Amino acid sequence: MPADVKITVGWLDFNSKRNKYIQVRSARGEASPSIGLDRKASYHDVLDQATAAFFPEGTTNFFWPINNMECYLADYRANRIGHKWILQDSIIKGVKLRLYLCTKSNVSKVKI
Repeated sequence: MPADVKITVGWLDFNSKRNKYIQVRSARGEASPSIGLDRKASYHDVLDQATAAFFPEGTTNFFWPINNMECYLADYRANRIGHKWILQDSIIKGVKLRLYLCTKSNVSKVKI
């Protein structure tokens, strides 16, 4: 799939104590990743690329493995994007698209 569109992807993780999604920032102050995609990329294509950007080996240092998390894409206002969405539907000439990978742990926290 040739990459003819670049989008920026941020990450929002659900904080159960605050009962809302919170932006996850890099400890080293790195910018959000840019992902090159075909303009006809589907919701699932973009979700797969966003997941790979933040969970390159299926996990990160501070969060559950990706297979223990509910994941979805959201727009810049944190509104959930529908599964039938196609990237070209959101492209505006001259504006770089920013989407968010939203994650929420499926693992119940057990107090010992």
